[in-house]
Amino acid sequence: QAVAPIITAFAKYEITALPEQSAILSLITLESGDLAYNHNHFPESGGLGQGKRNIQSPDSNEKYATELYPDEVAAARTKGPDAVLELVNTKDKYSFGSAMWFFTTQCDADIRTGLQAGTEAGFNDYTVKCIGTTMDEGRMEYWKAAKAAL
Repeated sequence: QAVAPIITAFAKYEITALPEQSAILSLITLESGDLAYNHNHFPESGGLGQGKRNIQSPDSNEKYATELYPDEVAAARTKGPDAVLELVNTKDKYSFGSAMWFFTTQCDADIRTGLQAGTEAGFNDYTVKCIGTTMDEGRMEYWKAAKAAL
């Protein structure tokens, strides 16, 4: 279920460097509880409207949904952040593509350059400066596993 939408999203957002793909795959895998969830259940930080395959903020979900469904976002917004999240989750190609969209539209160019080097420093900067979370051993292990798989 995940492979085709992920490959499609990498192509759509022109993410071809394996170190970038590894970082994004590690994010998706970790934050979705090994691809079990598309709404914030893991890690258990809670939050209405937070989720998809990467645990993206409601504000980012709204930006992404606006790109996908510009005519439907205003109505969904009146129902709350979970309704906006549901727009994005209606199709796997969109829910799996959210991490790629975020990477290419919300991260600075220097983050992308740093990731392309394939170093721990580049992955740390992506995690801390772009994703906005702290680096921990779990994230590092998922990244190393994704690098080895690719």
